Amino acid sequence: MDNDFLFSLDSVRKSYWTNEVITNGGFWVRPGRVTTLLGSNGSGKTTLIKVALGLLNTTSGLVQFKGQRYLRPKLPQLAEDGLFYLPQEGLFDPHTTVRHHFGWLTKRFPEASTEGVFDEMRISPDMLDRPPSKLSGGERRRCEIAFALARRPDCLVADEPFLGVMPADVEIVIQAFRRLAASGVGILLSGHEVEHLFPASDEIVWVTARTTHHIGTTEEALKHQQFVREYLGPGRAEGLG
Repeated sequence: MDNDFLFSLDSVRKSYWTNEVITNGGFWVRPGRVTTLLGSNGSGKTTLIKVALGLLNTTSGLVQFKGQRYLRPKLPQLAEDGLFYLPQEGLFDPHTTVRHHFGWLTKRFPEASTEGVFDEMRISPDMLDRPPSKLSGGERRRCEIAFALARRPDCLVADEPFLGVMPADVEIVIQAFRRLAASGVGILLSGHEVEHLFPASDEIVWVTARTTHHIGTTEEALKHQQFVREYLGPGRAEGLG
């Protein structure tokens, strides 16, 4: 694996009973770059992420984070070393106020800071004083992304980050990822909202047919005939160009 990669997964094979989801998959994330996993429902995007974070066991595969190699990674250790995982759901305790969560974060990680984060993600004091269960889906997602920003990670892994985000808030989230990457953070995203993910991305990895293909930059992805034909569709590709 390339020493320039901040976070990478290589040669993964994963089955659920007799159903082989991934036969040979992987990805890589560079500092200051946003890599996005795209693929249809059930293609294995979340499986790859969970294997890389040690949340799923596998019989093969190698993870590298900040130069350290792992055959059996563990999320708590990766988190201690500067990786932040934003799952599809369940980041917060639904019954504890958002403010309490941020208080815990800044105590647990001295480098964490909320300075400017609430304004950036348009989080009001009223939202901070409510538990996540009393927030709308979009409000909760903005608070979760703010939490990730406040952690000041070296690497951010966000599975379905646009899930529940209202159209009016999409640009806020895109710009948050772009500014984080500009500061040197390596970012891995996944999802289906191609219209939102493309502007946030630098590189595309296509998860299909139980394997992964590094398509290249977003510009190269739009010129990749098979990717456009089988995944994007010509009409949607034109809208992204």
